[in-house]
Amino acid sequence: MPERRRAALFALLAALTVVAVFLPVLHFPLLAWDDSFNVSDNARLNLSVDGICWMLFGSSLGHWSPLTWFTLALDRALWNGSALGYHLTSVLWQAIDATLLFLLARRLLQPAAKRALDADVGALFAALAWAVHPLRVESVAWVSERRDVVSGAFILACLLCWTFGAEAGENPAGARWRRAAFVLGIAAMTAKVFAVVLPAILLILDARLRGGARWREKLPWLVPAGLSAAFNSFAQSGSGAAVGFAAFGLRARLLQAAYGLAFDARKSVWPAHLSPLYETSFLLDPAPFLLSAVGVAAAAVVIWRRRRAWPWLAQAALAYVLFALPALGLFKSGRMTAADRYAYLPSLPLALLAGAALARAASRPARAAATAAVFALAVGARAELPVWSSDAALWSRACGEQPLSYFARVRLSAALKAEGRDDAAAAALDEARDLHRRLFERAAELDAARGDAAAAAEARRRAAAGLELAP
Repeated sequence: MPERRRAALFALLAALTVVAVFLPVLHFPLLAWDDSFNVSDNARLNLSVDGICWMLFGSSLGHWSPLTWFTLALDRALWNGSALGYHLTSVLWQAIDATLLFLLARRLLQPAAKRALDADVGALFAALAWAVHPLRVESVAWVSERRDVVSGAFILACLLCWTFGAEAGENPAGARWRRAAFVLGIAAMTAKVFAVVLPAILLILDARLRGGARWREKLPWLVPAGLSAAFNSFAQSGSGAAVGFAAFGLRARLLQAAYGLAFDARKSVWPAHLSPLYETSFLLDPAPFLLSAVGVAAAAVVIWRRRRAWPWLAQAALAYVLFALPALGLFKSGRMTAADRYAYLPSLPLALLAGAALARAASRPARAAATAAVFALAVGARAELPVWSSDAALWSRACGEQPLSYFARVRLSAALKAEGRDDAAAAALDEARDLHRRLFERAAELDAARGDAAAAAEARRRAAAGLELAP
C-alpha cells in the first residue's frame, strides 16, 4: 500500500476509534458542577459584540480562555443550547487531536523504525493509547473542560508545523512552517493557559530535529505566553481561586509538585481508582507526598546520569515535566491536589515513548500486545464514562474514592436533593458535617504537636463553627 494512503487510513482509524469510544457522552446532560455557571446559565456566552468582548477580556471561575469560549458560544448558536451539541463537538475535537498526534508521531518515530510501516504502526499505537486512555474521559465528557481538547488540537498542530519546518530546513519554506506554528501556538494559549510552555517544548524539538536549541528564535513567543499568563493570573486573583503563600507555603508547593509528577505517570501506566476530585492533605497524610518526592528524585538522578546514552529519554522526561508544570501546584489555585485532566498534555511524551518502543520492536508479538493494550484502555475509558453521566454519579464516585473529602459529600447531597432523593441527601450532608468536624479537630491536634498555636486555634475554630454551606 502506498505510504500516503496508509497514513490516511491510519489517521482515519484513530479518529473513528475515538468517536466510537466516546459516543455515549452524547446522551449525557450538562452538569451542575461548573457546566451550569460556565455554559448553560452563562448569558455572556454568545456571538454578539458584547459576548465576544467578554470572551476576549472576561473570565469565568478563574479561567481566561477566549478561543474555548468561542467554540462553546458557537455550539450554543448551532445547537440551541442542546447538551448533545456540546458533547458532540468535544468528541470531534478529541478525534482531531488523535489524528494530529498520529501525524506528529509518524514524523518523530521514523528514526526509531527500520521501515516506514513500523513508524506508522508505532504512531498509531501512540495516538490511540493516548486518545482513548481513561484519563481522557474527564477532558472529553466534562463540557467545562473543553479547554483541554481545543488547546490540545492547536498544540499538536503547532508541533507538527514545527516538525515540518525542521524537515524543510533553514530556508523560506522552513520559515513559513515556523510562522504557521507561531500562529497556532498563540491560538493554543488563548484556548488554555497551559500552552504557555510551548516555547520550551519547541527548544526540545530543536535539539532533536535541528541539532541544537535556537533560543533567540523563541523570543517572540514570550510575548503571547506572557500575556496569556498575565490574563489568567488576573482571572485567578479576581475569582478568589488563587492560594497565597501564607496559606500554602513553598515546602507544600514543592511536595505537591512532586506528587503531581508521580500521579500523572502512575495513572498513565495504571489508570485505576480514578476520581473527579483528588483531595489529599500533606498534614493529614504525608506518606504519598514523601514517597512521590523520593520517586521523582530517584528518576531524575537516573535520567540525568544516562542523558548522553539515552538522550531521547531525557528529552521526553523534560517535555513531560514542562507539560505538567502549570498544574503542579507551584502556582496554587483551588482545592485540587491532582486531577485526571492535568495529565492531558504530560501524557503526550509518554505515548510517544510507547510508540517508539513498538516501532523499534517491529514484531508480531509486540503488535499483538499493543493491540491488546489499546483495547484494554478503550474498555477502561468506556467503563469510566458513566461517572460523568450525572452529578449524582459524579459525586458518588468522588465520595467512594476520597473518603476524607467533606466537599464531595456536600456536592453529593446537592445532587441527590436535585433528583428528589431528600433522605439520601440529608444523610450525605450529615456525613459531610461530621467529617468536617473530625478533620479539623485532627488538624488542630497535629498543628499543636508541631508547635503552631495559631494554626491549631484556627483549626479548632473551624471545627466548632461547623460546615459552612454556600447560599
